[in-house]
Amino acid sequence: MAIRRVQRPLKTLSEHVSHAVAFGPRKIDELQVSKEDAETYGLIQAYNRMTEAVQDRERLSDQLAKQDQQALLGRIAATLAHEIRNPLTGMMTAIQTIRMYGDDARSRTEALDFIDRGIQSLKGVADATLNSYRPSAPGPDLKSTDLHDVLLLVGPHAAQKGINLVQHISPHVVTRLDAFKIRQIVLNLLLNAIQTSPEGGTVTLHALQQDEGFMLKVVDEGAGLPRHAMDFLLADDAPRSDRSLGLEIVRRLAGEMKGQIAVHNQEGIGSTIELTFSTGGPVGDGA
Repeated sequence: MAIRRVQRPLKTLSEHVSHAVAFGPRKIDELQVSKEDAETYGLIQAYNRMTEAVQDRERLSDQLAKQDQQALLGRIAATLAHEIRNPLTGMMTAIQTIRMYGDDARSRTEALDFIDRGIQSLKGVADATLNSYRPSAPGPDLKSTDLHDVLLLVGPHAAQKGINLVQHISPHVVTRLDAFKIRQIVLNLLLNAIQTSPEGGTVTLHALQQDEGFMLKVVDEGAGLPRHAMDFLLADDAPRSDRSLGLEIVRRLAGEMKGQIAVHNQEGIGSTIELTFSTGGPVGDGA
């Protein structure tokens, strides 16, 4: 009986350790152990302190997980708001065109086609944004009309600053790239270039179909891309505080399509952002 009494605290500790392995640690009631047995009492206290530390760490981990989830949801919402606003603006312009020139069959057809592509673009924006968090089907093949649509979308923004938009787009482009993602990339690059260019400046979009690839290039006449923005586009470990939402979208989507980004910066003259993608050749003739 004396031996059993001596072994009882150790048996309790053993049972709690087994429970901790299977279900997580829980504290031992220290009243079960006599303080006169200093060594055993100290061992139980040490186990309880370890249990408290583990439980505190688990609570902190849960809090951090909830904060990360809230930050993720906020980032998704911000991205969607950022990307949806511009197609909606273009579609509103198309509706205004129908109201003003609806009697003209050509103007009406072009505006309705633009609205239709705008609706598809909105769906693509949502799918492409969520693509980082769940698998989604790829968008349609890229056509030259997709790039011309983006130029129409940013036209009002350029006009407000007196920016001259110039395009050099290969005619009849049809290439094996996700049109929704390319539209997002071009839209963000053009908006960024318009924002950084001086009033009366020029922003140029180059889109060239190559033998086994596709090249996009946006040239502005601003003060040059800031160093932290260049580092973010070109490096994998840029600080979170230096991230622009537009540039983050560009880098993420380009990475998903295995695209290569290059930045050519001339301080006080302007910057050029160039992206190249491997496509395996053109699909065929397209609009």
